[in-house]
Amino acid sequence: MKSKNIFYTFIEKASTKAGVMMIVDKTKTALRIGDKERWRNTPEFDLLNGEYSNYHSGSNGVILVSEKFKNILSSFLPDDYPLEFLPAQVRSGVYGNRVYYIIYYKSVFGVVDKTHSKYADDAITVTAFSYEVVKDLPVFPDEGLGDNLCFSMVVNREVYKALKQNEMLTGLDVLKRYAY
Repeated sequence: MKSKNIFYTFIEKASTKAGVMMIVDKTKTALRIGDKERWRNTPEFDLLNGEYSNYHSGSNGVILVSEKFKNILSSFLPDDYPLEFLPAQVRSGVYGNRVYYIIYYKSVFGVVDKTHSKYADDAITVTAFSYEVVKDLPVFPDEGLGDNLCFSMVVNREVYKALKQNEMLTGLDVLKRYAY
């Protein structure tokens, strides 16, 4: 596999000291593409059972990133890129309150390579990406998990290297993903 065809995604390690971010307003369920209006008021989360990290999976299926993580991602995105960072207030009685940013995709990217993806009972279990679609994308969702949800993030090699160099990946397992 050529290195240009390799992309990266992140999963929080079970052994990490990072806490869990639980949404306060339980009516704010999974954030979907085109569903930003329901999230227009800044959502609040409580940090429970651990410390702040640069990358958190929120309790309601969103990814929350620190300002530093956001700034690194932003440096790779053109102004018209279909990704937005929605501010969220995170509260912690131990570590103080902070602003984090929810990754919000404004549109479906159409990145799935249905021929090379792996299936079980007609559902994708491992997503392969279409190289022609993703070759110039710095960050995009794993649409094999649900093409209208905002709970995944895949990055290209340059973004991955920048995140690693700036120590943004502490507490995360990095998984390689492939485009064909």
